[in-house]
Amino acid sequence: MIEKETIALVWVMSIGIAALLSSIMLVHERTQNWSERKIVNLPHSVKEQLIDLTNKACDTVDVIPPALDCIVELLETSFADKKKKEEYCGYVNELDIKEEITDHVVIEIRKRLLDVEKEFTHGEFYLMMRLTRQLARVADHAENCGDRMRVMIARQ
Repeated sequence: MIEKETIALVWVMSIGIAALLSSIMLVHERTQNWSERKIVNLPHSVKEQLIDLTNKACDTVDVIPPALDCIVELLETSFADKKKKEEYCGYVNELDIKEEITDHVVIEIRKRLLDVEKEFTHGEFYLMMRLTRQLARVADHAENCGDRMRVMIARQ
């Protein structure tokens, strides 16, 4: 019964990963289009930081598919392969590190936005702050997914 529950959990998580990947690609595309069309007076440093944040969030999400492949192989071997467990733990640790880097980039962008707040209208400033928050949430969701998989391994 535990194997069926584990397989179901991995299946549900892989669906969530697919949704995360599609949403981050959509956010990345919208970020570029929005910054090019809507805000002409966007400071170059802020634009570069937004693109960097988007790339960091994408990097965080990119760690999940190999981790899922690793956990599927662990399921097939009934969690007996120690090297795969260590490899998987490496992926989860990498996920944590990349999410932390993303958090630091968000803090820097918000500091920069507060410095140049006068250059934006109230609506533009709100949208910029919300955009950074949403990009940070994508990385946070990826980290949460890794944490759930870590708990699943710990139970075995």
